[in-house]
Amino acid sequence: MCEGPIGKIFCGSYDGDVYVLSISRNSNTISSASGIISKVFEYIIGYIRSPVIGLITDSNFEEICYWTEDNSCYMIKYDYDSERFIKLGSISSIKQKIISASCAGDDYFEVFTQSGERYILNGKNISVIPPIQGFGSTVTFGASTMGCVVIISDKKATFIRTQRLNGKVFSGDTTVVSLPGTPVFLSFGLRPRATNNSDSLYWQHICLPPTAYILTTAGGIVANFMAPFEKVKRLSTLDPNDFAKNLDITDYNSDVVVEHLSSLVALCSFSPDLRSHYFYQATNLINKTDHLSFSSAILTRLTRLMTVIDGVAMLTEVPRFRKRKTKFVVNYDWKNLPAGFAIQLEDIASTIKDYIKSVENQTESFHFVGGKKNRVMEDYKMLSNISAFVNFVLEVVKTISTFARQKSTVLTHVIEYVRENDSKDDPKNIAIDFLTSQPIFDFSNPNFEPSEVSHYLCCFITAFFLVIDKDTRSNLLASRMAHNSTGFSYFIGIHISNILSQLQIAKLSEGAERTIAIREQLHSILSFIEFIDYPMIVNQFKDLNSPQIIYEIAFAKAQSIDPQSRALQWLMDGQPVDMFAEDIFNNVVEIFEIACEAYECDDGIESAITFCKKNKLFAMTFYHFLDEKDKLSELIKMDAPFIDEFVKTNHPELLYKVFIEKKLFLEAAEELYKLGTDKEADQQDKINWLNMAIAICSKYKLTSIEAKIQEKLNDEMASFLDDDK
Repeated sequence: MCEGPIGKIFCGSYDGDVYVLSISRNSNTISSASGIISKVFEYIIGYIRSPVIGLITDSNFEEICYWTEDNSCYMIKYDYDSERFIKLGSISSIKQKIISASCAGDDYFEVFTQSGERYILNGKNISVIPPIQGFGSTVTFGASTMGCVVIISDKKATFIRTQRLNGKVFSGDTTVVSLPGTPVFLSFGLRPRATNNSDSLYWQHICLPPTAYILTTAGGIVANFMAPFEKVKRLSTLDPNDFAKNLDITDYNSDVVVEHLSSLVALCSFSPDLRSHYFYQATNLINKTDHLSFSSAILTRLTRLMTVIDGVAMLTEVPRFRKRKTKFVVNYDWKNLPAGFAIQLEDIASTIKDYIKSVENQTESFHFVGGKKNRVMEDYKMLSNISAFVNFVLEVVKTISTFARQKSTVLTHVIEYVRENDSKDDPKNIAIDFLTSQPIFDFSNPNFEPSEVSHYLCCFITAFFLVIDKDTRSNLLASRMAHNSTGFSYFIGIHISNILSQLQIAKLSEGAERTIAIREQLHSILSFIEFIDYPMIVNQFKDLNSPQIIYEIAFAKAQSIDPQSRALQWLMDGQPVDMFAEDIFNNVVEIFEIACEAYECDDGIESAITFCKKNKLFAMTFYHFLDEKDKLSELIKMDAPFIDEFVKTNHPELLYKVFIEKKLFLEAAEELYKLGTDKEADQQDKINWLNMAIAICSKYKLTSIEAKIQEKLNDEMASFLDDDK
């Protein structure tokens, strides 16, 4: 028997049948409970008289290979929907005894015989690999996985590196090792997770090579297979001509050459300091072929790396234990990506960048033959596109990894809330359906568009923020995303585009409905305030005649770059030595100046005064802005906060007006008296100021200073008359 999916075991019987056995979760007894399987044992394939002596399943627990005493081998597939097995292919009555079989790849099995012959069984496609030349011994154990083969005979173990191309298996490096004692057991370590990829060498880009464990009567050995690019690394130290000879290019088909080129790309990642050397070797290899390009090698490495998430949806719905409802979590494959996955993506991006730079510089280390230079230059465009895609993948991976760290209850709450409160046509609802059912990356889909994924992802992020942080402007999760994903603005741009579309719709509504629609979009903007195109958003709300919202956005934007209010402190202290605070001050003032354009909106100045009370720096910025527009007198009439301080510093001749608005008539008269005694002022202006001061004193009975002002006025009048004579 062999393991199957959770709760199931596959087993072969003496009568030649194959069965599936279901076990209850809560006991060690055979179960036929509904939802597991309707029958305890299910008859699968016709009457096979020869007993089953061995069987093995692939890592998906879908395809099974089993062999019988008459040396026949069968490949079947378990259909989970119909709970039936489907016959895929078979090998009948092999002359030599079958020793074992292994799941060599995700879609084929390798069958070992006593004579050393190996059979590749892939459904109805069958191929035979002859015994190793000079082998001549009886095989006792055999195993294969991911292009690595171990064959044991007598007290020797043969390790073979193979590559499967177009259904055929090519043998590569072969090593023979003597074993201590008599072999009794052979096994590979934990099998790599299935990836729906038949490429037997994809693992070289996502994990370490497989490890074989051989137990003998005297102990045993552990064998670590060499990564394919290790051979290339040794060969790369040779002369370019010797390098090509050692690769035996003419003895392999073109795909094998691509493999070596891909290995050079891998070396560029593992040894960044030697990249120029590997670029040199790659270029010489490309020059010896008519169809190879550096981008083809990059794509080989990238595709293998991406197999871990190819065809996998972001979110998955799982049943809650002992509850009827379900919960939503980030898919296992996304949540448990290899630790170095993002690093390897960054290495690919870095390799492309350096190679493009080398091509642009046309360094002397590159020697192009004939028209090969033009071909390499054309490859430049393809590499640029791949680089953009890799950066896109990085952002998605980092963004989703942020969600993966959230509790499943949070994701479940968000999804349930959106589904209950939004219509089926709402972008957020559509996004959730997409992310829980469609694969994020599907290289088999020719219509796949990264922009489509980013759109759905942004809609979901919007829903996430709206639900978990509905009343808070400062969003910790957004900050975490910004920290993890430096290019997160790519997604935000799409999110903002959606907001702008909603704002255009809001323009068509009126009254309270319009106000509510605008407010809803405001919350979305504030959630991503660190990343928005601030001037563009201000203009949008200016068109909507919403000055108050513009000021709210300005305050939030300023808060995002100055959470400790250092700009205001710099204004108060005026410390020129604090260069960082001065830079922050200038940035905050620039933000406020853009918002000041809202004064042209209905109630634009009145709304601004409300915000001036909250922030002195905004008040001073707004007053300077209106002063340049000759609108300062309007502020004085409205008794704006901090206006006296601003006027005193910038327009002392108007300070008396501020005092009058504040009903501080004594201070107004005294200020007019100061103006009337200014030696540099025009005499006619001084007479006018003193006359206004006398009028105020008379009206409000300010006798304490009236005589002094009258005396000064008399002196100025006498002087004025003397000048006329």
